[in-house]
Amino acid sequence: SGGNNSPLLLGRRNTKTAAFGSKSPQMGQQATIGMALPQLDKEALLEHKKRQSEAELEKRRKMAKDAFNIIDIDHDGFLTKEEVLDALKRMNKEGVTLIPATEEAVEIMMREVDEDGDGQIDMDEFANMMVKTSMTMGARKSGINSGRS
Repeated sequence: SGGNNSPLLLGRRNTKTAAFGSKSPQMGQQATIGMALPQLDKEALLEHKKRQSEAELEKRRKMAKDAFNIIDIDHDGFLTKEEVLDALKRMNKEGVTLIPATEEAVEIMMREVDEDGDGQIDMDEFANMMVKTSMTMGARKSGINSGRS
């Protein structure tokens, strides 16, 4: 009866506390958790966050590459002003407006994105722009740097 419950409870406590590095049946679960928190490996946590960030960055780069390949009509590996303008017009027809579908807006955007100044956008330049844009949009959604109080 009562004696049979005690080992079962200790067994459960041991299972839960073992994950925190203690097998002592004398220590309660809460005490073990409280003691384990200060000992968390900060380097391991930072490494985990870094891997998550790298995975997110890779995901955004793949999305950018897919979008680039759709916009790059002649598949020469570069986006021209005409290709970007055409893509923006197609997006507008679908109800999506990133920037105005005008030559002037595209020229301004191209100057900002065209890092090597060759008058066209390559895959790396496009991916960098997409990653920066998605990070900015994410910051706005979370209220970071909104400029409003």
